[in-house]
Amino acid sequence: MSATLFDLTSGVDSADGYLADAWLDRLRAFEFSCRDAAHFLVWLPNIKPHLACAKIDLLHGTTDLGMPAELLEFSTRGWSGAENLIDAMLGHIWIKYLHTKWRRGGHYSFEIPASILRGVEPFRARTLPEPELRKGTT
Repeated sequence: MSATLFDLTSGVDSADGYLADAWLDRLRAFEFSCRDAAHFLVWLPNIKPHLACAKIDLLHGTTDLGMPAELLEFSTRGWSGAENLIDAMLGHIWIKYLHTKWRRGGHYSFEIPASILRGVEPFRARTLPEPELRKGTT
């Protein structure tokens, strides 16, 4: 977990079972890498004491392709405090990338491949060879 992600997750603020607007703003403004998003989702069950009604379960399993993964099930149960959290989360491209399913009633599923948790980015920038210049051209 990066130091800045640690700052975000260790500074959760809430009152009466609702996350503080200031913390949700910090979440919205956070710049996630793919690995940060994966670690955030694995950490997410730790936020339950701050939410009055949501259900968050993390299970060990496999992706659809049979690769080892952490499987996160998040249910808002229709509660606005949890809906605010999921809206802030899904505003990030890497969290959306790991989001695999939505069911009516506020049920969200995420697959976090173990390889991403270990630091393997899903899309690596490839270095292309330099084009060869023809003799006599600049």
